[in-house]
Amino acid sequence: MNYGANYSTTLLELAKCGFTGAEFDSVERDPPPRCHPRTRSQIISGIQSWSQNGDRSSLLTWLRGPAGVGKSAIMQSLAEDLSRTVPLGATLFFSRLNGRSNPTRIIATLAYQLAIHVSAYKSHICSLLERDPSILRKSLKQQFFVLIYEPFLRYSCGDHTRLVLIDGLEECDSEVAQRELIALIAGFIRDSPPSTPLLWIISSRPEYHLQTVLGRPGTCIIQDVPVDGSDACADVEKFLHHEFDNIRNNFPDIVPEKWPSSRQFLTIARAASGLFAFAVTVMGYIGDGQCYGDPVSQLNAVVSTLDRHGYENRVENPLATLDVLYTHILSTVPGTSMPVLHLILGVYSLKGNISSLSLVLVANILDLRQNIVYHALQHLHSVLEIPPPREAHKKSLRFFHKSFSDFLGDASRSGALWLDKDRQSIRIALSYVHKFGLILEADNTYQTIPLSWEHAAEPNLQSHIFSEVKQNCFYLLPKLAIRHSLHETELQTLVSVVEKLPFNALDVNDALGFINLVNWIASDSPPVWHQLVSEEIPWHTFKESFHLGLIDSRGPSVYYRTRPDRWGHWCKTPLLHTLTSRSSVKSTHQKYIERHTLSEKDFFEDFVKLGSTMLLNIRVFIIGSNPSRRCAVVLTSVEKQETQPVIRYYFPLKE
Repeated sequence: MNYGANYSTTLLELAKCGFTGAEFDSVERDPPPRCHPRTRSQIISGIQSWSQNGDRSSLLTWLRGPAGVGKSAIMQSLAEDLSRTVPLGATLFFSRLNGRSNPTRIIATLAYQLAIHVSAYKSHICSLLERDPSILRKSLKQQFFVLIYEPFLRYSCGDHTRLVLIDGLEECDSEVAQRELIALIAGFIRDSPPSTPLLWIISSRPEYHLQTVLGRPGTCIIQDVPVDGSDACADVEKFLHHEFDNIRNNFPDIVPEKWPSSRQFLTIARAASGLFAFAVTVMGYIGDGQCYGDPVSQLNAVVSTLDRHGYENRVENPLATLDVLYTHILSTVPGTSMPVLHLILGVYSLKGNISSLSLVLVANILDLRQNIVYHALQHLHSVLEIPPPREAHKKSLRFFHKSFSDFLGDASRSGALWLDKDRQSIRIALSYVHKFGLILEADNTYQTIPLSWEHAAEPNLQSHIFSEVKQNCFYLLPKLAIRHSLHETELQTLVSVVEKLPFNALDVNDALGFINLVNWIASDSPPVWHQLVSEEIPWHTFKESFHLGLIDSRGPSVYYRTRPDRWGHWCKTPLLHTLTSRSSVKSTHQKYIERHTLSEKDFFEDFVKLGSTMLLNIRVFIIGSNPSRRCAVVLTSVEKQETQPVIRYYFPLKE
């Protein structure tokens, strides 16, 4: 047996279950935030000494500090420095904005990196996962026990003491999972031998739910990162001096030799008061040559803004000066461009920094032209990574720092500049539904999708729009269907647009998503959604009058059930040739569709039995007011906690 080949396959599957881009040296984080030379020296040297001291009082260090003080930069510098002197085991940099926040992926991420660095551990877990791949689908506690606790403590897989660094724990999606992970690590440490196999460094904000666990006596060594201590302020001043030197070198014809003045420098340093997020953002704004090219004027504008607002709120709100800066930066955006800016930022706030969602793709979904997009974004290079037009077909818009996204999403901080995600989500959904309707009207093809921004380097842009809209239209709508805080007028507009869709023209995947939407509408949605339902028919009436002649044979009827989980579709036309022959359907997708093609007997097997048990609550909805565009959706739910399956059907109807 070729164990090497088997291990490679197993490791690949393990990697797929973990985060991408979580490592300290990942290309997805390049360039990462790191400490400026000769800053944070005391904190870094203290943790380095702890990691190399065999007589340490705890196997866990908690790097604790408020938002914006540079914890991630410290962790990055620690990882880079320690990787040269101490065997690293794993590094995990959480980021909700970049899609690294799902707690179910934590252990797989750590296990994969540990396997790369520790050969005995790799052999153990690869053999384990080959015997039982379902381990990766178990609970966080069970995964930790099987993939971390047992290998290192029971089977002695560790060859040296290895460091595990976890940054930004508060970015993990669930507070319960955060606390559970800490408890699991604490249990591991409690049972570890003197020659411990793993050391742990965790950084986070001092959130209450973490304080109650990590703050217990004897749990860990706490290393605070102060926001306004003398060392922090001195470090920020070093950074500011260095950045001003760089700006003078980059703009020798514009910047005077003795610039900035002492007063200007002290104003910036005092405003930062140890907050690195402010210092980095303000220097990025002043030195933004791509947009402004005039650091002198930009510095004058920043100093004037800070003089005008003062620092009286600095103690109560450590981010007050950062808010002032963000407010000033956004004030340079023309008022006529703010709706466009909010729409674009709304997409990336809702979906995160997803690299596959290019700026060109977003612009076309939102029907925005290139000039409109860049006019709205042109003053924001200090807070956003904005791809140049020549690269906009392959690169996305990205927030440089989560603090800017947080500022936009908090009405108490951003005021009139607030990014109302509820309102933007409706507008974004409107764009998706509009494109989705065009696709359905064109027989599920993409060639007729209009482009607001054509890109010479992306000839398949219409195909990409097709894929994005088809994949996410019925992902966005159910999310909206169950929210009650939306703006009623705009929600009514959205539902009215959805109401005009040809509901009998859905393909297999559309129908599966649509069934979920109807189920949410039938459950607890705002009344406005109910106008999609033209009629709710009693089950016995529908079943008695139902016959195959009612079904529109141009598209598939779709079915799924739980216990056992399965789904499939049926169509009168053999092999769904009306679907799979379309140029928009890839060959791999054709095979996937064909694998789930059911015979008439198999498709209707459960249908003929419905109503034979009192445990099932069956509801039949006719969707759509236009007789030539309607469909029927049959929903079942199980009363109480019985073991009956949930069964659902979608039928396209003839006129």
